Amino acid sequence: MSNEILTTVQLLEEKCRSEAEKLKKQLTNKRTISECFKKPISIDVSTLTTSDDLGIPKDTPGIYIFILKNKVTLNEKHNTTEGEGENEHKIAKIKNDAIDVTHKIGTCFYLGKSHNLSKRLSEHIISASRSTYALKLFLSSRKELKEHLTLYYFPLKQEYLNYKEGILPIIEKQLHQLLAPLVGSSRA
Repeated sequence: MSNEILTTVQLLEEKCRSEAEKLKKQLTNKRTISECFKKPISIDVSTLTTSDDLGIPKDTPGIYIFILKNKVTLNEKHNTTEGEGENEHKIAKIKNDAIDVTHKIGTCFYLGKSHNLSKRLSEHIISASRSTYALKLFLSSRKELKEHLTLYYFPLKQEYLNYKEGILPIIEKQLHQLLAPLVGSSRA
């Protein structure tokens, strides 16, 4: 690799690290993450039937959060999947300590990050292959949960698109620690 290319790569890596550190400090100081994201969009999950209903342009990166919009008691039935063996749907399981507990309005049910919000949210709500780990709110054991959820998604601003690899995992991890969702864990 030529010195010029190597220097450019090093500068880009340094810039990414610098931006990620700035964001980490902002989150640690409990400041808003709105500097990186466009205005949040909220959608009643029960109204979504196709990926077009999401209205998210293809390949839009960002963060998404499912919040309980009314009180709900989660039970073991909600962790039931469909199919067996190779045909079993892989689902993001509700944590054991969240089962048989009534959860209040505003509780974080699930959150995640994606480089393609439209595709990922569709996997959670509309349809997904059996091998994809997701909420899979379209399964019969989980359909009723759609009535209890509001989706908030935060598209990444244009000026941060080049840093999405560094920004999204940091923010997801901080949000997991802050909101303690009932389903899933941070992979960051």
